[in-house]
Amino acid sequence: MAGYSLSSNLKGATELEEAFRQAPKIVRQYFADAIMKIAHHVESRAKGYVPLRFGALKNSIHTEGPQYSPSNVQAIVGTDLEYAIYQEKGTGIYAGKGRIVPKRARFLAWKKGGKWIFAKSVSGTTGKFYMLKAKKDSQAVFDLNIGNAFDAVMSHLAKG
Repeated sequence: MAGYSLSSNLKGATELEEAFRQAPKIVRQYFADAIMKIAHHVESRAKGYVPLRFGALKNSIHTEGPQYSPSNVQAIVGTDLEYAIYQEKGTGIYAGKGRIVPKRARFLAWKKGGKWIFAKSVSGTTGKFYMLKAKKDSQAVFDLNIGNAFDAVMSHLAKG
């Protein structure tokens, strides 16, 4: 080809290539740290919303993670107690399932204040929504920590 040759030496190109090679590891590190901070905040808030009489439930709330997939970093905040979902979302009419009735007996029976209570049906219990409240309360913490993680990644990669 007839013409002029144009070229440019990129100052820092080797460092930039290395930074891009390290990017997935750097992104994972900063975002994992952010997700865990957020998760621990949600955990703390959820424990604060559990009614005092449910000490076992409060003590069972914990954070697991971080867990990774190619495009995601995740932490899970929750509990393994079987009854936790009923405290969270409610039961009976409060969960949209109608009144609670006995399955194998004529009456439901339970002890309250040392006395037996009998009923043909009960309405259920309202949900406490301790996890949902904690998650909603943590939105600002989420936004701040994810924003900080993004800024830290960009700063780290810019330094090379």
